[in-house]
Amino acid sequence: MESEVLNIDFDPSTLLDLERSYKLLSLENVKRLEWGYEGTVKILKNIEFTCFIKKQDNSLKILEPYGKFKITFKINNNKIEINYDGISSLKNILINKIIILIEKYGKYFSKSVKRELKNNINIFKDEAEVLEDIRGLSCPLAEISLLKILENMKTGEKIEVLSDCVASTKIFPIIAKELGFISQAFNMGDYVSFIFLKIKDPKLPDFKVCLKNYKRIALSILKYNKIEKIEEYSKFSQELLYYDKDNITVASPEGRGWFLISYGNEKLKEIRLEYEGLTFFNDAAISVIDGLKGKFRVYRLVSLN
Repeated sequence: MESEVLNIDFDPSTLLDLERSYKLLSLENVKRLEWGYEGTVKILKNIEFTCFIKKQDNSLKILEPYGKFKITFKINNNKIEINYDGISSLKNILINKIIILIEKYGKYFSKSVKRELKNNINIFKDEAEVLEDIRGLSCPLAEISLLKILENMKTGEKIEVLSDCVASTKIFPIIAKELGFISQAFNMGDYVSFIFLKIKDPKLPDFKVCLKNYKRIALSILKYNKIEKIEEYSKFSQELLYYDKDNITVASPEGRGWFLISYGNEKLKEIRLEYEGLTFFNDAAISVIDGLKGKFRVYRLVSLN
């Protein structure tokens, strides 16, 4: 990962007000998603990429969904650190353009940061005294972190968990329910705030691993809940899914242009792929992304039993 550091004479938190400052980052057509943003990075007249943008307290990430590049902006006092990870041929023209825009026009943007929260207020949310922030963790790290947070809590205890993981609203409530919790989710604009209240001790069901829907995926992660190995690749092939023991394999670029989860060992038993809004299984899943290029990580989840 290559980095550049800018010393500036204006409040760098201006960049975090994405709906006002997006042009400084060479972004166009920015729109808010359920949380996070989508926008277009335009490099040349005929070269542009649709990207996902994630914000945290003092940082911002621009993610090309299929792993072509990732740009991270870290803000510290009057400095902006820009980190680039991706295709080297895009680096100079993209980063140099952003640096010029920030240095030339940044001071003209208001340093005030507007925040818009959806009207979703509930007394239930205000009662949690313990807070865990797992923003920045994607699947399956977010789910495994949630398990560790919830598994040692006692009946009657309540906790607030912050997450910007795309799948969290689908997976977290299922995991919580199986562990004896009731939960409520609040859309905070750039992330989701979950309140979990433990109401009983869990009695986990006996089940077979199945990846056909999010409920079964959540149950499967309850069983295969140890990350044994993390690998990084730049080209997908079916051979990457093979492992020397029973495991759940999760593979995805950080921008989540595609998301694959499989179950098996040296023989694959089930494969599920989410790609451009569609879901594919087994051989069809492999045929869609076989040979696809772009940086992505592979997580090997094994059972503790």
